[in-house]
Amino acid sequence: MDEAPTEAAHQALDELLGVAAKAADDLKFFHEAISRARLSPLPPFPRAAIMTTVRVVDHLKKAEQGLRDVMIALGLPESPRSNA
Repeated sequence: MDEAPTEAAHQALDELLGVAAKAADDLKFFHEAISRARLSPLPPFPRAAIMTTVRVVDHLKKAEQGLRDVMIALGLPESPRSNA
């Protein structure tokens, strides 16, 4: 069996793990910041911010589906939260 595809797969997974770890840290920071902001009076929410928020949610849903697809392709069990 040729090791090149295996090495490429491991490299891709290592890269995905690094990006996922960074994204998890960023999302945790974002979640904490927005949660704190919700406790204080909010200034008017510009229409552009609402449109950006909708776009971010859509991108996160697509990323979640892509990660789920990777897990399925690797034969790993889906997260219990994946059906929520």
